[in-house]
Amino acid sequence: MIVRSEMEEHGMSNTNPINIIETKTYAKWIGVTVALWLSSVLLDGTVHHIDNLPVLRWIFGKLSILFRDGAIALTIAIALAFTTEKFASQRIEALIADIIQRLKINVWKGIYGRRIPDKIVDEVESVLESDFVLFEYKVTVYLEKLNDLVLRQNHVSYQVQNISSGEREYALRGFITLPLIPNHQVDCKIKEVSARINGQSLFHYPDGSEELKVGNQNSCVKIEKDTMLVFEKVFPLAKDAKASVSVRYQTIHDPIDTEVASCILPADGLDFQVICRDKTFSVKAKALHPNAELIEGDSHNPTNHHYHWCIKQALLPFQGVVYLWRLVEGEKEIGIEVEEDQ
Repeated sequence: MIVRSEMEEHGMSNTNPINIIETKTYAKWIGVTVALWLSSVLLDGTVHHIDNLPVLRWIFGKLSILFRDGAIALTIAIALAFTTEKFASQRIEALIADIIQRLKINVWKGIYGRRIPDKIVDEVESVLESDFVLFEYKVTVYLEKLNDLVLRQNHVSYQVQNISSGEREYALRGFITLPLIPNHQVDCKIKEVSARINGQSLFHYPDGSEELKVGNQNSCVKIEKDTMLVFEKVFPLAKDAKASVSVRYQTIHDPIDTEVASCILPADGLDFQVICRDKTFSVKAKALHPNAELIEGDSHNPTNHHYHWCIKQALLPFQGVVYLWRLVEGEKEIGIEVEEDQ
């Protein structure tokens, strides 16, 4: 169960009022203890300079001993209080954590009528606690024959909204798996990245710009583990603000291959298109979603090698569409047969 106080929502410390009162009380008694120590020292020093006043010397001596003993007693009492409170606080925190855990289990069980494992609850909560949500999520794939291979160019666009209680840093991140085909990794690249807020450009990196070249000092692109080309750009997004994001990239594939179009944040749906530029491909797709089916979009026209599908349901991270293509020679598809989607 997600528990977040109003103070936490605004970045404030969730301090217990009782602890504040106790802190003030400790400060007061520490001040009294210091005063007693100082008084004892001053009286003791005065005693040695009033030999000609025996009565006053006797009184000051007794007061010095009284203040010293009081300071010692208060010092011991404060130390014990601090130690006792520490262990008591630990016990209280453990008790509160146990109560929250029990409440979490009972709430989920009460709502859904079943005992959901903690790992699943934690995973669902991590999604619900996301600071960002995607809207108008669109993926357009362009397939083109390149000798005996396939050039795949993708255009991904969406609006990302900050749904948290304050400004957050949004990490625009994408990755492309480098092709295993020899001498063709150079054809795998990020071609264009841009972001806008209210029509104003935050940044725009066109094809060939320094920010998209691997190895440059100011580049946002790097190769990870010799297998992935990764782009990352972080920018602030105010509370409730939306940014329009656009990313274009390309890579090389075999004549028959499979890919996935998915998001890494919750989204309100997906618009997915595959456009075969030289009309030599057959394409099939299936929803990666337990409760959604692909709905044909307005532009869906397989005869003209233009495929258009939509998912109207909301998407969780890494849900989306799996699609495969194959080159076609005349009326015959190259490769093994694949069952049609039901």
